[in-house]
Amino acid sequence: MNFIPETQGIEEEYLQISEPNSDVSEQEQRNTKLEFSPDERFAIGYYEKSPPPGLIDLSKDIPRPSLAFSIEIQGKRVPFGSQGNFSLIIGRPKSKKSFLSILLMANAIKTLSPERNRIILFDTEQDRWKVQQNGRLVLQLASITDETRLQVYSLREFDSEKRTKIIKDVILYPRNKNVGLIVLDGIRDLVTSINDEEQATKIANLFLQWTAKNNFHLITILHQNKSDYNARGHLGAELVNKAENVIVLTQGDNKKSSKVEFEFTRGIPLDSFTIEIDEEGKPFISEIVGGNTLGLPATDNPRRKKISPEKVSSELTFAMIRSVFEKDEKLPYGQLIEKIREVLKSNQFPSGENKAKEFSTYWNKLSLIQQENSLYSIRLIGASPTG
Repeated sequence: MNFIPETQGIEEEYLQISEPNSDVSEQEQRNTKLEFSPDERFAIGYYEKSPPPGLIDLSKDIPRPSLAFSIEIQGKRVPFGSQGNFSLIIGRPKSKKSFLSILLMANAIKTLSPERNRIILFDTEQDRWKVQQNGRLVLQLASITDETRLQVYSLREFDSEKRTKIIKDVILYPRNKNVGLIVLDGIRDLVTSINDEEQATKIANLFLQWTAKNNFHLITILHQNKSDYNARGHLGAELVNKAENVIVLTQGDNKKSSKVEFEFTRGIPLDSFTIEIDEEGKPFISEIVGGNTLGLPATDNPRRKKISPEKVSSELTFAMIRSVFEKDEKLPYGQLIEKIREVLKSNQFPSGENKAKEFSTYWNKLSLIQQENSLYSIRLIGASPTG
């Protein structure tokens, strides 16, 4: 691919020595010549030999980011995040942020792809014994006996600079290329001040670099401000702007449960749910508390009004996709649209052809369905056409 063809021989073209003209002074002749600075000369040579960093070749397909893993909510699996991105968990103290991360790791270790089936946990706040117990709890909840699937690190004893270096070295270690998820519990401890803009930008950029280059999903945890419900400081603002998902935990009135809400997401909207801790100290998802409209009477159901695919709850979305492929594992495009129309109609949604195409495009964009040789099939993590 010729990236900048018009620059070929650009120096020679513009740096030609003009023939002397007795009618024009030497100074005027020098002023009319187009000259380049040393930096410009270097750039011309650089771009003629190789593509500029970050340039996208529109003639070549770029693989779509794979789904990271799925979480089980009341017996149904819901995709969570994508490889090459990161999610942010925020909440007040004692809102069970660490317990949520344990739940997510326990779900992930069972549903990560075989090529990237390992998890790394970095904890900057708790002592070594507690970090070990949390790691063992992840394996116990997932019924996994292979301890090599999970690495845990306690970084509380180190300063912020040393912690960052350890994390970087672990991530870049060649034998960790098969890691699919990294959890960093305590991002605040990688900076000396949460309001330092330079440090906040540096950390956010490191997350983007690490996840993009190594193609894993990263989950990190940060406290909320005391005065409001926003993530703390410039660090929080920077991470919120860059994160794929922002998850907010709010402690319930009885302090036994916490509500989990997906405040921002670049993918499919996920239902809110609550988590609780049982008598043995194990976290579990107790109920779905918002975001789905299943079970509402037809006369009261907001689905009868305007609807767009991104507004449909995750639970209903997956139920609809399973219904589309209930009888046939693969469908040509025309039949796919007809099946989607039938499912939309059965759920009392507008069911025109354009609306069905809108749903098809959205599902394909999120890799919930996939196309191969002009045929479409289901691609839900942990799911099948029969559910």
